Amino acid sequence: MLADKIYLTRENLKYCKERGISLTGPKLGRPLQARIQRAKAYREAGCRRTKCH
Repeated sequence: MLADKIYLTRENLKYCKERGISLTGPKLGRPLQARIQRAKAYREAGCRRTKCH
């Protein structure tokens, strides 16, 4: 089952695992540093294209 981020708590994951329910969605915890840098570069590139500065 695809779940929104707010439903992917440790408690809900444990509950679903005990009942054989597979949950998919973003991983818990801090985002990977590479992902943060990619997102930042993408936002900056978008600003340059739209001249938001």
